[in-house]
Amino acid sequence: MRFVIGNAKIDASIINKNSSWNMMGAGLAEARELLNDKTTKNSYRFSFLADGSASGPVLLKLLNTMGNSLTSIENKWTEKQLDAIIELRGSGATRQQLAHKLGINRNSLYKTLKAALFDNYNEQLESIVLALVFMDSKTAGKEQNE
Repeated sequence: MRFVIGNAKIDASIINKNSSWNMMGAGLAEARELLNDKTTKNSYRFSFLADGSASGPVLLKLLNTMGNSLTSIENKWTEKQLDAIIELRGSGATRQQLAHKLGINRNSLYKTLKAALFDNYNEQLESIVLALVFMDSKTAGKEQNE
Protein backbone atom coordinates (compact mmCIF):
# COMPACT_ATOMS: atom_id res chain seq x y z
CA MET A 1 0.00 0.00 0.00
CA ARG A 2 1.28 3.47 -0.87
CA PHE A 3 -0.07 6.80 0.24
CA VAL A 4 0.89 10.45 0.14
CA ILE A 5 0.09 12.95 2.87
CA GLY A 6 0.29 16.63 2.16
CA ASN A 7 -1.53 19.85 1.52
CA ALA A 8 -2.84 20.97 -1.82
CA LYS A 9 -4.60 23.86 -3.49
CA ILE A 10 -7.33 22.71 -5.84
CA ASP A 11 -8.32 24.66 -8.92
CA ALA A 12 -12.00 25.19 -8.05
CA SER A 13 -12.97 25.80 -11.67
CA ILE A 14 -12.17 22.18 -12.57
CA ILE A 15 -13.60 20.25 -9.59
CA ASN A 16 -15.00 16.86 -10.52
CA LYS A 17 -17.35 15.85 -7.70
CA ASN A 18 -17.41 12.22 -8.88
CA SER A 19 -13.67 11.59 -9.03
CA SER A 20 -10.81 13.27 -7.25
CA TRP A 21 -8.33 11.66 -9.66
CA ASN A 22 -8.89 14.31 -12.32
CA MET A 23 -8.82 17.32 -10.00
CA MET A 24 -6.22 19.92 -10.84
CA GLY A 25 -3.76 21.82 -8.71
CA ALA A 26 -0.04 21.88 -7.98
CA GLY A 27 -0.31 19.89 -4.74
CA LEU A 28 -2.48 17.20 -6.28
CA ALA A 29 -0.25 16.89 -9.33
CA GLU A 30 2.80 16.47 -7.06
CA ALA A 31 0.98 13.89 -4.90
CA ARG A 32 -0.06 11.95 -8.01
CA GLU A 33 3.53 12.05 -9.26
CA LEU A 34 4.78 10.65 -5.93
CA LEU A 35 2.19 7.85 -6.03
CA ASN A 36 3.17 6.95 -9.58
CA ASP A 37 6.87 6.82 -8.70
CA LYS A 38 7.47 3.08 -8.45
CA THR A 39 11.25 3.39 -8.12
CA THR A 40 11.03 3.86 -4.35
CA LYS A 41 9.81 1.19 -1.97
CA ASN A 42 8.94 3.79 0.67
CA SER A 43 5.33 3.28 1.76
CA TYR A 44 5.20 6.72 3.34
CA ARG A 45 5.41 9.75 1.07
CA PHE A 46 4.88 13.37 2.05
CA SER A 47 4.21 16.46 -0.04
CA PHE A 48 3.77 20.08 1.03
CA LEU A 49 3.23 23.13 -1.08
CA ALA A 50 6.11 25.57 -0.72
CA ASP A 51 5.22 28.12 1.92
CA GLY A 52 8.33 30.20 1.44
CA SER A 53 9.85 29.18 4.76
CA ALA A 54 13.24 27.54 5.06
CA SER A 55 11.83 24.86 7.37
CA GLY A 56 9.52 23.35 4.71
CA PRO A 57 12.15 21.44 2.70
CA VAL A 58 13.92 20.34 5.90
CA LEU A 59 10.72 19.02 7.45
CA LEU A 60 9.78 17.30 4.20
CA LYS A 61 13.20 15.58 4.02
CA LEU A 62 12.93 14.46 7.66
CA LEU A 63 9.41 13.07 7.17
CA ASN A 64 10.36 11.16 4.03
CA THR A 65 13.49 9.80 5.71
CA MET A 66 11.43 8.64 8.69
CA GLY A 67 8.98 7.08 6.23
CA ASN A 68 11.85 5.12 4.68
CA SER A 69 12.88 3.93 8.14
CA LEU A 70 9.32 2.86 9.01
CA THR A 71 9.03 0.98 5.73
CA SER A 72 12.33 -0.83 6.43
CA ILE A 73 11.18 -1.83 9.90
CA GLU A 74 7.74 -3.00 8.69
CA ASN A 75 9.25 -5.10 5.89
CA LYS A 76 11.21 -7.15 8.45
CA TRP A 77 8.27 -7.99 10.71
CA THR A 78 7.32 -11.62 11.06
CA GLU A 79 3.66 -12.62 11.10
CA LYS A 80 3.86 -13.11 14.89
CA GLN A 81 5.34 -9.63 15.37
CA LEU A 82 2.79 -8.05 13.06
CA ASP A 83 -0.10 -9.72 14.90
CA ALA A 84 1.20 -8.48 18.26
CA ILE A 85 1.73 -4.93 16.96
CA ILE A 86 -1.68 -4.70 15.32
CA GLU A 87 -3.31 -5.96 18.48
CA LEU A 88 -1.31 -3.62 20.72
CA ARG A 89 -1.96 -0.52 18.60
CA GLY A 90 -5.59 -1.34 17.86
CA SER A 91 -6.91 -2.63 21.14
CA GLY A 92 -5.60 -0.09 23.62
CA ALA A 93 -4.64 -3.00 25.85
CA THR A 94 -1.63 -2.82 28.11
CA ARG A 95 1.30 -5.07 27.29
CA GLN A 96 0.35 -7.28 30.24
CA GLN A 97 -3.23 -7.61 28.94
CA LEU A 98 -1.97 -8.27 25.42
CA ALA A 99 0.41 -10.99 26.58
CA HIS A 100 -2.46 -12.67 28.41
CA LYS A 101 -4.73 -12.38 25.34
CA LEU A 102 -2.01 -13.87 23.09
CA GLY A 103 -1.43 -16.70 25.57
CA ILE A 104 2.22 -15.80 26.18
CA ASN A 105 4.07 -14.36 29.14
CA ARG A 106 5.03 -10.70 29.35
CA ASN A 107 8.70 -11.49 28.78
CA SER A 108 7.92 -13.26 25.48
CA LEU A 109 5.85 -10.29 24.33
CA TYR A 110 8.69 -7.95 25.30
CA LYS A 111 11.14 -10.01 23.22
CA THR A 112 8.73 -10.09 20.27
CA LEU A 113 8.27 -6.31 20.33
CA LYS A 114 11.97 -5.65 20.89
CA ALA A 115 12.93 -7.83 17.90
CA ALA A 116 10.35 -5.91 15.84
CA LEU A 117 11.94 -2.57 16.88
CA PHE A 118 8.46 -1.57 18.02
CA ASP A 119 9.45 1.18 20.46
CA ASN A 120 11.67 2.79 17.81
CA TYR A 121 8.92 2.40 15.22
CA ASN A 122 6.29 3.84 17.52
CA GLU A 123 8.45 6.85 18.42
CA GLN A 124 9.05 7.62 14.74
CA LEU A 125 5.35 7.28 13.96
CA GLU A 126 4.44 9.61 16.84
CA SER A 127 7.04 12.12 15.58
CA ILE A 128 5.48 12.06 12.12
CA VAL A 129 2.04 12.68 13.61
CA LEU A 130 3.39 15.62 15.66
CA ALA A 131 5.02 17.11 12.57
CA LEU A 132 1.80 16.75 10.56
CA VAL A 133 -0.26 18.34 13.35
CA PHE A 134 2.28 21.18 13.44
CA MET A 135 2.09 21.64 9.66
CA ASP A 136 -1.72 21.50 9.79
CA SER A 137 -1.93 24.14 12.53
CA LYS A 138 0.56 26.32 10.65
CA THR A 139 -1.53 26.02 7.46
CA ALA A 140 -4.80 26.66 9.33
CA GLY A 141 -3.32 29.78 10.97
CA LYS A 142 -2.11 31.06 7.62
CA GLU A 143 -5.56 30.52 6.04
CA GLN A 144 -7.27 32.43 8.89
CA ASN A 145 -4.98 35.40 8.27
CA GLU A 146 -5.81 35.50 4.54
